[in-house]
Amino acid sequence: FLGFLKGIEFSWTLRHILPETALMVAVLLVAFFVLDSWLYRREGEVMPTDPTPDDRAFGFDGGINFVLLLFVVSLVLMSGIWKSDVAF
Repeated sequence: FLGFLKGIEFSWTLRHILPETALMVAVLLVAFFVLDSWLYRREGEVMPTDPTPDDRAFGFDGGINFVLLLFVVSLVLMSGIWKSDVAF
């Protein structure tokens, strides 16, 4: 973000860190999958069914938060693009 305010392209960080980040995420996902599979097999018991199933199978709550998040992101991007005559 600070680089963007100084004129550096916004996606510079993503382009230069993406390969290392993708490798780290892949290694962690594989490690957690192997560990979780091993612990699940070792436990050997079946999960009990939920005695109080929900009425809704799928729902979406908190949609206003996405609107607020979009508003904040747009303000951050606007602060780097818009050049005001007012200085503090």
